[in-house]
Amino acid sequence: MSVVKPPIGQSSAITQLQAAITQNRLAPAYLFTGFDGVGRKLAAQWLSQQLLCHQDATHPDILWIEPTFTKDGHQYTHSEAERNGLTAKSRSQIRIDQIRQIITLLQQPPLLASRSLVVIDGAETMTEAAANTLLKILEEPGRATLILITPTSNHLLPTIRSRCQTIHFKRLPFELLTQVVQGPCPELLKHPDLIRFAQGSPGRAIAAWKNAQQIPTTIIHMLNRSDRPIWDCLSLSQQIQALDFSLQLWLLNFLQFQSWQQSRCSKIFHQFEKTRTYLSQHCQAQMVWDWLLTSLPKTQWQLPAIMQSPCQHLSSQMASLPESEVATKSVSVVQQPTAEPSTEFGGRQTDLFEAIVLNKQSPNPSIDYGNSSSSFVQSH
Repeated sequence: MSVVKPPIGQSSAITQLQAAITQNRLAPAYLFTGFDGVGRKLAAQWLSQQLLCHQDATHPDILWIEPTFTKDGHQYTHSEAERNGLTAKSRSQIRIDQIRQIITLLQQPPLLASRSLVVIDGAETMTEAAANTLLKILEEPGRATLILITPTSNHLLPTIRSRCQTIHFKRLPFELLTQVVQGPCPELLKHPDLIRFAQGSPGRAIAAWKNAQQIPTTIIHMLNRSDRPIWDCLSLSQQIQALDFSLQLWLLNFLQFQSWQQSRCSKIFHQFEKTRTYLSQHCQAQMVWDWLLTSLPKTQWQLPAIMQSPCQHLSSQMASLPESEVATKSVSVVQQPTAEPSTEFGGRQTDLFEAIVLNKQSPNPSIDYGNSSSSFVQSH
């Protein structure tokens, strides 16, 4: 592993961590919060090199935990699935047996360093049993530092949050985001919708570029039509449900973003929210997409038809930016409702879109936030 540099645009977070290292006052556990793809994972790698003074790809005193999905009785992270040509059809989770690996690590003293380091990427995906086991570990971490990476601490148990020091990572303004992505993928700047969708996240911008290239052109052409007959909607949903589960979630997020930009209609917005809920609850994907697309037959999206392009492999500045590999090695797909800032790209003021997603307020108090009683909703 080459020397990891701290993430661009996160000087406040890095300053806090550097001060803790210099003063030898590291907290037993940290929460790295913030929008996916802004450098939380990269900062964790940087901190591991600062603490353990290593540049190797593996280290006996480091344990890195990621969400996994189950296929044929085996568990795979999305990076492992990609290497093995597997397709994820279900939501990834961090399971109790993965958290128990931390107990095994901490039962032994560090081998090469003064302390062990545990990184839990995607901590919000922990099962209830895994979270309760982690809580017991946080009560007596011993000679170890734990880093939990999650979009927001609200997804974690209050008792877990209270035992961690929170380090917040900010979205990048337009100028910095452009600076980061123009090196590994300059052609991305030709697609403003993908840039706006990134909302200050270099990792999400790169993920959007890669994900857009994986959408078949037949799906893109049908989505970009202004008027789709009912039979085309059904055919379209059949094609979409055959995609990787993470790619379906990304497509749903992107279509929701564009719909909001075009109409600012809260009713349509919540149709997408319910669709995401149904997919995450393992409902029949084709029936879920049938319901969404047939209810929006005249909605015209503008999904870019991007041919496979020779974008450079992500540099060390980008290689650790998440949004879970729900699709790529450096970024992870949003598995929770995504928060979008203002329509002024790079802006910092919360607008209606972000307020709805974070449930801070509702533009229409009468809107039902609960699940629909539609007949296709089935338990897994």
